Amino acid sequence: MKKVLAICLMAVMVVSMVVSVIAAPGGFVSSPSGNPAPIVIDFMCNSANCTGKLVITPYGERQTLSDYLREMSEKAYDLIAQSTDLTELNADLAKVAADRNIAGKNLAVSALFDIHVTGCDNHEEHVDFDITLDAESLHSFVGLLHMNKDGIFELVSDAKVVNNGEHLQFSVDSFSPFAIVVETEDDASGEGSGNVSGNVSGEGSGDASGDTPQTGDNSMIHIYAIIMVVSAVALVVITVISKKKKA
Repeated sequence: MKKVLAICLMAVMVVSMVVSVIAAPGGFVSSPSGNPAPIVIDFMCNSANCTGKLVITPYGERQTLSDYLREMSEKAYDLIAQSTDLTELNADLAKVAADRNIAGKNLAVSALFDIHVTGCDNHEEHVDFDITLDAESLHSFVGLLHMNKDGIFELVSDAKVVNNGEHLQFSVDSFSPFAIVVETEDDASGEGSGNVSGNVSGEGSGDASGDTPQTGDNSMIHIYAIIMVVSAVALVVITVISKKKKA
């Protein structure tokens, strides 16, 4: 019985190892469904009449968004997940990576979230927002991508990490999905590594071409199902053998 139990435990361990390998789709450091939302530290609108409040929704809670915002988040997810080189999503990000001697394949998104404003009737007339966020995914920060209303990723040119790597500070004139881009751990050494305290260079937008299906992040469901099946089989085998020995 001990041998059977050991085999079952090994099977569960193997499945768990597979989970750690495939949980993160292409372009992500980890599955964005499990990432918490950044916390607003400071929010200022250059218009004195703005009464809006920031609402930050992580990708894993996109179902709570309006249809339009949810579709935008899923489009951003699809473009990132299908990318093997994030510099192809934006020319300015490619320039930043080249200046820091970072290969595009060594960039990944550590957090994907939506930002929108509530509580302001004239929000559409307001532009230029200064934001500071507390995020858990700023290690080896490279840049902040923002998807505009046309579904194209732009690089937030002044995004920078401040307060000893704890906070992300930037200014924008519109909202929707944002993606924090970092250098992956396995290549975070030499000139391309470390947190960035200076401004991210580059202005304008790149091009994210191609139609993508409206998929969510459902890969984890299948993984959990596999773990449950393996665990159930192990439990049945142990129970049957135990009953036979008692008989």
